[in-house]
Amino acid sequence: MDTLLQDLRFAMRALGRSPGFALVAVATLALGIGVNTTMFSVVNTVLIRPPAHVDPDGLVVLRTLHHRTGDENSVSYPNFVDWQAGSPSFQAMGAYYDDRMILTRRGAEPEEVSGEVVSAGLFSMLGARAALGRTFLPEEAQPGAARVVLVAYQEWERRFERDPRIVGSTLTLDGVPHTVVGVMPKNFGFPDNQTFWTPLRPDVQQERGSRYMSVIGRLRPGATLQQARAELDAVSRELERRYPETNAGTGVRATDFSESWSGEVRAPLLVMMGAVGFVLLIACSNVANLLLARAAARRREIAVRVAMGAGRGRIVRQLLTESALVALLGGALGMGIAVWGLRLIMASFPFQPPLWMVFGIDRNVLLFVLAVSLGTGVLFGLAPALRATGGDLQGVLRDGGHGSTAGARRGRLQSALVMGQLALAAVLLTGALLMVRSFVHLNSADPGFRLEGAVSMRVTVSGERYESEAARTAFFRQVLDRVRPLPGVASAGMADWLPLSGGSSTSGVMVDGREVPGSDRPDAEVRRTTDDFAEAMGLRLRTGRSFTAQEAAAGAPVVVVSRSMAERFWPGRSALGRTVSTGGDWRTVIGVVDDISARHRGDTPRPQLYYPAGDHGRRSMSLVARTPGDPAALAPALRRAIREIDPGAAVANVHTLEEVARQSLWHQRLFGGMFASFGLVALLLAVTGVYAMMAYAVAQRIHEIGVRMALGARTGQVQRMVVGQGLTIAAAGVGIGLAGALAVTRLMGGLLEGVSPSDPLTFALVALLLASVAVLASWIPARRAARVDPMVALRSE
Repeated sequence: MDTLLQDLRFAMRALGRSPGFALVAVATLALGIGVNTTMFSVVNTVLIRPPAHVDPDGLVVLRTLHHRTGDENSVSYPNFVDWQAGSPSFQAMGAYYDDRMILTRRGAEPEEVSGEVVSAGLFSMLGARAALGRTFLPEEAQPGAARVVLVAYQEWERRFERDPRIVGSTLTLDGVPHTVVGVMPKNFGFPDNQTFWTPLRPDVQQERGSRYMSVIGRLRPGATLQQARAELDAVSRELERRYPETNAGTGVRATDFSESWSGEVRAPLLVMMGAVGFVLLIACSNVANLLLARAAARRREIAVRVAMGAGRGRIVRQLLTESALVALLGGALGMGIAVWGLRLIMASFPFQPPLWMVFGIDRNVLLFVLAVSLGTGVLFGLAPALRATGGDLQGVLRDGGHGSTAGARRGRLQSALVMGQLALAAVLLTGALLMVRSFVHLNSADPGFRLEGAVSMRVTVSGERYESEAARTAFFRQVLDRVRPLPGVASAGMADWLPLSGGSSTSGVMVDGREVPGSDRPDAEVRRTTDDFAEAMGLRLRTGRSFTAQEAAAGAPVVVVSRSMAERFWPGRSALGRTVSTGGDWRTVIGVVDDISARHRGDTPRPQLYYPAGDHGRRSMSLVARTPGDPAALAPALRRAIREIDPGAAVANVHTLEEVARQSLWHQRLFGGMFASFGLVALLLAVTGVYAMMAYAVAQRIHEIGVRMALGARTGQVQRMVVGQGLTIAAAGVGIGLAGALAVTRLMGGLLEGVSPSDPLTFALVALLLASVAVLASWIPARRAARVDPMVALRSE
C-alpha cells in the first residue's frame, strides 16, 4: 500500500510538471469515456435494468403467432383462458390492455387519461406492491362487483397532493364511480405510463377472433421455457382443430420478458454501443501517441533511474500508475459529460418516456466507468511504458538522448496508431452518414397525404349515455355537423385510426367472393372513416369516388381500397366493382386511393381498406380538419364546438399533421442524431491525432529539414514532403476503415430505410472527408516546417 501511495504521489507530481499534456490527455479520454458512459446508461436502463418494481425472473411474454407470415399479434380473451388451463408450467398468467378513460372531477374539464385494464392477479405475479393501500382482490374482477381503481404515484402527487385519504375515496371514470383501493409505487407505470388501473372482468361472450390483449406469465420454480413452449404448442394445435375459423394457422410465441421488453430498440442500441466503443479506442490511440512522445522526452530520466538501480518492472508500474491516474480523471470528467448527454437524450423525446425508463448514474454505471477507466489506463499506457523502458538505455546516457533506431520504431508505432484512429473513424462516419441519409429519406418520403394545413385531435366519449353504438355514431355525426361550418374549416372528417399514429386494426382479407381459410388470408389494415375524411387528410383519389354522407352514416356495404391492394389483387385491371370481405359482409369497391404510411413516413405499405364508420360506433375517433390558414390556430374553435355538444367529452392529442409526422420519426431522429454525434467526436479525435503526430514528426525532423533547406530545398517542396507523409498514412488508414465499414454496416441493414448498407456515395463521401481533414491536419505542421530557419535548425542539433 505504501508503494502504491508513493507511486500516486509521484504520478501527480509528474502530471503537475506537464499541465499541457495532462489537460489534453484527460480531455481526450473524457470525450471517449463520456460518450461510452452515456450510451451504457441508455443500454443499462432499457436492456439490463428491469422496469421498476417488477421481478423479471421467470416472466414470459406470450403473443399470438401467425405461422405463415411469422407476424405476432395480440391475444383474444377466450384463447387466454385456454392457455391458462393447458399450461401447468406457469404458476400464474395475467392479461392487460390499454383503455382510454375519461376522468371527471368537479370544477375541471373532463380529461382523457391513460388507463389499463388488468387481470386481478397481475400485479402480485409481477412482484409489484402498492405503496399505499392494496392491489386488486380476485372477487373484484367478478361480474357485478363494485368498481375499483388503482392510482399511479405521479397522479397521486399531481392531482391529489399526496393526500393519504385517497384510499377509499371515489373517482368518476367513464361516467362511473370507482373506489380507490391503492396507490402504486413511484416510477411504476406498467406497461408504460399508465396512470389508472381497473380490474379485467371475465367475458365469455367475447369473440375468439377479437385479439386485443397482452398476456404475460410466470414459470413455476424448476419449469423451463422449453417446457412451457411445448405445452402451449399442444394447446394451440387443439384450438386450431376446435376453432379453425379463428385459430387456423396460429400458435403461441413465448419470449423471455427481458428480451421481449426491449423490443425493436435492442438492435440499434447494441449497434451504437459498439460504435461508441470505437470512439473510446480512438481516444486511447490518441493518448497513447501523446504518451509515446512524452516517453521519448523522458528517456534520459528513465535511463538515469535504471542506472541508479531501479528495475524495469518498477518503472513500468510507475508509468502505468500515471496512465491510470489520467484515465480516472478522464472518467470523472466523462461522468459529467454523460449527465449532460443523458439530459439531451431525454429532451429529444417528443413525449414522456415510460416511467421505468429513468436514465441516470446508478451502481451499474459507476462500475462501468471504473472498469473502463482502469482498462483504458492499461490499454493506452502499456505499450508506451514498455517502449520507454526498452532498448539501449545506457546508450541514451552516452549520446545525450538521441537514437535514430528507437526513433524510427517509435515513429512506426505512432503511424500505426494514427492509421487505426482513421480506420475506426471511417467505420463510424460511414455508419453515421448512412443513418443520417436513412432519416433524410424517411423525412422526405411521401406519406400519401398532405401534411400541411391540417390539425387532428382524438375525441372520446363515455358513460351510460353512449352505451349503444347508435348513440356514439350520432354524437360523432353531430361533431362533424358542428365543425364543418366553422370559419376557416375547408373540410373535416373522422377515422378510428389516424395515419402515422402507430395504431391500426388488421384483419385477413378475401376478394371477389372467394372464401379463403383464415391461415391463408393476407392481412390488410382496416380503417373506418366518415365522408370527407379523404379530403380532410389530403388523401389522393386515384380512381372512383369516396363515400357519400348517406353511405357513411348508414354503414353502406361499400369500401375504398389502397393502390397497393388494387395492384396486388387486380393487377392490370380495374378494382372498381370488385368485392372485398374481412370475414363479415361482402363489400363493393367504389374507389382507389394512394397508399398511406401507418407507422412512419417511408414504411412499406400494406393493403388498406376504408369502411364507412356509420356501422362501427367506437367510443373514440380522430378528428381531422383542414384549413387554408394556420391549423394550430383552428384547434381552440374545434374544442369549443365539441364542448358545446357534450361538456363530458374528452379531447386529447391535439397536433397538426406535420407534428404527427415529426413525432412518428422520433426514434430514427434520435438514433441518427446520436450516431452522427459519435461520428463527429470520432472525426475530431482522429484529426487531432493526425495533427499531433505530424507536429511531433516535424519537431523530430527539424535538423533534417534545416539540412534540406540549406542545400536548396524550397518551401513548397518541404510542405509537400510533410503533407505527403500525412496523406500516405491517412490513405492507408481510410482504406482499411472503409473495408471494415463494408463488413460492419451490413449489421445495420435492418436499421436503414431507402439506402443500402454498401451505398457507394456514402463510402466516397467518407473517404473524401477524411482525406481532406488529414491534408488540413498535416498542412499546419507542414507550414511550420517550411518556415524553419536553416541556421537555427542546424545549431539545435
